[in-house]
Amino acid sequence: MSQFDYDLYYERNLPHYQPPGGTFFITFRLAGSLPKEIMERLSAEADCQIGELKINPGSLDHTDQLRKLQKKLFSRWDTELDKNKNGPTYLEKPEIAEIVKNAIHFLDGKQYILDAFCIMPNHVHIVFTPLTADYATFIL
Repeated sequence: MSQFDYDLYYERNLPHYQPPGGTFFITFRLAGSLPKEIMERLSAEADCQIGELKINPGSLDHTDQLRKLQKKLFSRWDTELDKNKNGPTYLEKPEIAEIVKNAIHFLDGKQYILDAFCIMPNHVHIVFTPLTADYATFIL
């Protein structure tokens, strides 16, 4: 597998589709940035709500409902990250945020095209488009 190959589809808590040429929004967080109780509650709520949607899978309405649920669940996790001040907040230190920023920019134009990113005190949002092998060969 080359550095530009990736799975078109996989499942974790929710299905993930990775169409070639697609643009992705990723959030990653510091370990310990959410208390275990909150993570367990959010995961249980997600499992319950996803389970309810599996009643009529395969329909277009089901797909639309799943997308809406994904947005709702993401919003809940993001809200908890934003309001939690008890966990680590290393990313609010300028010198640490600079290291993360440099790491994000390091692969820009090599493995992806960076569209946007935001470094928060305990998590990071990034929007990018992975390069295809053909495109990467052309620009490298």
